[in-house]
Amino acid sequence: MVIFSHSAAYVGQNNYFNGKLNVIISEGQNFILGNQCMFSFDIWIRNSNAHLIYDATNMQRSNPSKSIVIGDHVWIGHHAMILKGSVIHSGSIVGAMSVLAGKTVKSNCSWAGNPAKRIQENIFWSGESVHSWTEPMTQHYSIFPHQNFVLENDGQAMDMVAFDRKLLQAASVQDKARLLLTLAANKNKNRFYGA
Repeated sequence: MVIFSHSAAYVGQNNYFNGKLNVIISEGQNFILGNQCMFSFDIWIRNSNAHLIYDATNMQRSNPSKSIVIGDHVWIGHHAMILKGSVIHSGSIVGAMSVLAGKTVKSNCSWAGNPAKRIQENIFWSGESVHSWTEPMTQHYSIFPHQNFVLENDGQAMDMVAFDRKLLQAASVQDKARLLLTLAANKNKNRFYGA
């Protein structure tokens, strides 16, 4: 993880990384990652283009850096790229080799492709690996035994973009740390729910 110039990175608890997760955060923007997320191999998370692009008609910069926010229990597939301005709410999946750039992914949805598009809604995922399963094991899991991963709007969800805005406006490192500690203290299952 490379963090430049007044940027902040928050990584929650019990996340699973299959190999190296490549993260570059620049230009005072942030990276927020919730709890219990799963990352496959060779994933890139970048919140900037690194170099400047201007509109030739008015000389205005057209590619500002933007924060990236990933909620709780999100699965990111092999070779995916999560780019600036992306917001992924809890319980969602971004498929292998997808490029998600500046999109908002609702809770319990799967997105895939380049550019990534919504594939399914009202889904959830579980982290068991099926590689060595036998037919009885497959049958055992044909119906999931609980609804722990089904999220809902219980009225206590955080506005992830508004939280990032507060973090960007924090006057000092101490203020940023206090905000991130409030995030860590929030144990609500639906804290990053997004419809």
